[in-house]
Amino acid sequence: MKKILALAAIVLLLLPGMAVAAGTCTATSTESRQSIIVVTWTCVADASDGSYPATASNVGIRGWLYAVDTVPGATQPTDNWDATITNANGYDLLGGGLANRDTANAERAIPTKTAWVDGPITLTITGNSVNSANIVVKAYIYKEN
Repeated sequence: MKKILALAAIVLLLLPGMAVAAGTCTATSTESRQSIIVVTWTCVADASDGSYPATASNVGIRGWLYAVDTVPGATQPTDNWDATITNANGYDLLGGGLANRDTANAERAIPTKTAWVDGPITLTITGNSVNSANIVVKAYIYKEN
């Protein structure tokens, strides 16, 4: 019984440190009547180290990714920050096309190869060191009927 209580105490002591999130990214999606799905990630970097969590789309998707917009917010990220959007197999759907994003200007990236999606897609943002930097990323997918 003492071992169980000691283990429980250790877990409780470690939980606050593990609960500290590395920023936030929230995924939402909309679908138009023209069979276009827009997945929007609204992200705020961690207040202490500028990191973002990798975040999957909130819906499974079946279709063709044809464009991605990156829009820095009022608290701008580090210049030349990077992002990837990957499928369930970890394949970068833009083949590095989201590298070196601008600190202030909205930019659009187009896949250079076929970007078929069948399932959720995951946004990963790296290369930022500005605490609480805001970024919005929008992925446009033509839905397979």
